[in-house]
Amino acid sequence: MNINRILCLALVCFAFCGCGKTMRSIPDTNGSDDYSLTVLGENELCAEFNESYSLITPALKVSGNKSFTDDGVDDHHDGDYVVAQSLSPVSGVDITQTTFGKTDTIVFTVTSTVTEGNARVYLYCYETESIWHDFVINGTESFTATGCMGKEFDIRVAGESAMYSVEMTREFID
Repeated sequence: MNINRILCLALVCFAFCGCGKTMRSIPDTNGSDDYSLTVLGENELCAEFNESYSLITPALKVSGNKSFTDDGVDDHHDGDYVVAQSLSPVSGVDITQTTFGKTDTIVFTVTSTVTEGNARVYLYCYETESIWHDFVINGTESFTATGCMGKEFDIRVAGESAMYSVEMTREFID
């Protein structure tokens, strides 16, 4: 094998390994009827830069108006209606909807369906570095957040070998 082929092979391996990030699956160890997380803890759930451990991340379909107009912000997760559906079992934390508070009150509504593995769907606030609310798994729930003006929020899905579908809507209340 010549040196060019070896370099190309090394480059492909480097790309698939996520530039040094470890790709791994987290097994569901607490049974099919218990969706609670067993491995992912608060550090992973509240980390500023969350990326799935899975090689294939959920497909995201986005429609709706943006909550901000900054062209410099990667806003592909930002919409009034977002659907995230796993294409393969997902392990890790995925940011599925980002919201920048342009009013004091925002109503977040989440409908989730988990068909395997463990999952947690929650509202995270960057300014307070905390989880503001956990949404029900396999159902629909609304949460009214106050004191939102100027804050940044994510609806995140944490999974351990999880297959899921999550629909998220938000409404800014004047």
